[in-house]
Amino acid sequence: MVSLPNSWTITVSVRDPAGRPRLEPIESGDATFAGPVKFAPGLPQTRTPAAEPLGTMTSDLFPSGFLAEGSRIELDNGEELIPGIRVLAASEQAVTLSLALDDVPAAGANVTLRGPAGHRGRLAVRGLVTGADENRVEIRLLGAPVIEQLRNYVRGGGGESVVLVRHDEREAIGWVHDISESSIRAHFTDIELRPGNPMTLRVQLGEEVVEFSAVATKVSTIRQRVPARGPLMVELVAVFEQDERQARIIRRYVLRQQAARAREANSA
Repeated sequence: MVSLPNSWTITVSVRDPAGRPRLEPIESGDATFAGPVKFAPGLPQTRTPAAEPLGTMTSDLFPSGFLAEGSRIELDNGEELIPGIRVLAASEQAVTLSLALDDVPAAGANVTLRGPAGHRGRLAVRGLVTGADENRVEIRLLGAPVIEQLRNYVRGGGGESVVLVRHDEREAIGWVHDISESSIRAHFTDIELRPGNPMTLRVQLGEEVVEFSAVATKVSTIRQRVPARGPLMVELVAVFEQDERQARIIRRYVLRQQAARAREANSA
């Protein structure tokens, strides 16, 4: 508490009826200020606003703090897994991420975002890249997050036959570079593809065949020029919805291939 002398004068800033500020002296004994201060009706007291309106904190949007601002997640572009990506902002429909410039996906690319979900495994949600500003990437979420069991993720294979089927286009036959339960990288010749193109892929895995609808996320092309001009070589990365029956076939096949390679390495 501040004690004032018996006789004093202070200057305060007030506003006139027109709302203009002015300075006004107040002397001891002024009856106007003898009582307690009261706020005028209808004028709210100053209050520090909440950081975010109730119900919009991004840590509460999804389970386990998935996509909470400042959290770290993993981005799967169908070709590689990029860990440690920081979430800048998120809503139920979209998320803004901060990536290294070399890892920024192209607009229109389909990606999968993953984050921890405790002992249950991890949460995953599909997304579509809608834009990028240097290292800031905007992604529209396609559906709600789902639980992925950690043990259900493998990637391997190589050399298997794959058939690419598109509406009103001739079928193209290529070979697999690698495959997982939700993505594939394959090579074809003399076909035209762009990221975002839909297709059906049919893959021969040993004695079994898997077939799924997929979307191209990355397409790279190079024309053979040595020793002579040759075909257009196309590398395709595509993602597809996980089907548990086919996921088991892919998982079984990849694990068998890995075990066989390990036995060959040990016997060499």
